Amino acid sequence: MPKLPAVSQAYSVEQADAALRRAAERERNTVRITAGQRRALAERNGHDPSQKPR
Repeated sequence: MPKLPAVSQAYSVEQADAALRRAAERERNTVRITAGQRRALAERNGHDPSQKPR
């Protein structure tokens, strides 16, 4: 098996790091959206939004 040059190795590591970062960002956005949807649902169901949950 041929040894990979250091440059391409660093590149692939950076690519993987960027992919991980994107996935984490997507997950955070999803969580934020569902939290907002939950709040909107609660308001629609007559829950007082000014009353903060404990």
